[in-house]
Amino acid sequence: MTTEEILYNEIKEFNASDKRAWMVTGDRYYRCENDIYNRRIVRHTESGDIEDKSKANNKLAHGFVKNLVDEKIGYLLTKDYALKCDNEEYIKKVKDVLGKYFQYTLTRLGYEASNKGIAWLQVYINEQGQFGTMLIPSEQCVPLWKDNTHTELDGMIRFYLQTVYEGKEKKKITRVEYYTPHEIYFYILNDDRLIPDIEQHEGGPILHYKKGDEGKGWGKVPFIAWKNNHLEYPDVRFVKSLVDSYDKSRSDIDNFIEETKNLIYVLKGYGGEDLAQFC
Repeated sequence: MTTEEILYNEIKEFNASDKRAWMVTGDRYYRCENDIYNRRIVRHTESGDIEDKSKANNKLAHGFVKNLVDEKIGYLLTKDYALKCDNEEYIKKVKDVLGKYFQYTLTRLGYEASNKGIAWLQVYINEQGQFGTMLIPSEQCVPLWKDNTHTELDGMIRFYLQTVYEGKEKKKITRVEYYTPHEIYFYILNDDRLIPDIEQHEGGPILHYKKGDEGKGWGKVPFIAWKNNHLEYPDVRFVKSLVDSYDKSRSDIDNFIEETKNLIYVLKGYGGEDLAQFC
């Protein structure tokens, strides 16, 4: 198999994987877009099940996952991070390199890891020659691990949708970047194959960064993993069934109350003259 075929198979397998599905679910539940919103009240007929729109169908979504994650991040990452070393000058230089907004980056990594199981921090050198870090959405990253314990990367595939213009029309394409310990390759996902992206450095490969006019490689894949747990699962993985059950039971109660208010009594054969006597 060619490198392009291997990369395509890895992307295809990742898109169909359980872990990516939980990443999407974790992000949805943090936004309180729970499964209860997809609930339908159906009526069984001879021709099949049809939605019964005459029935109350209240959908009460509860933000338990958001509350849990917010409390967790507030407890772990509210205070400024601390560095310890006998050489105070070294600590100062490290903080200068990380930048004054690195605490905010740490907080975002905490949210990303909690909601998606794993977070990815990409390191790079910007056009001014300064060190920088960037959080990459986890559902865009396909890690190629060297070992079963997932401690060292052999490569990283990043794929993402981008809107481009062809003439006067807009269209969406899937761009793919493949990072090795020394180089970066660029592709476009076209149907079921990868083709070199000539708009991005003629498809590569290019080195990770430049020092002056000289290209340099980090010697390692420039992505750092921040894991939520050793299983790399999001927090929602362990509470989703409880949240769904609570959403359903509370919605059922609300449906019952709404339908009870709309009850109509039909009296037949009542001999009383005063309706108040019936009530």
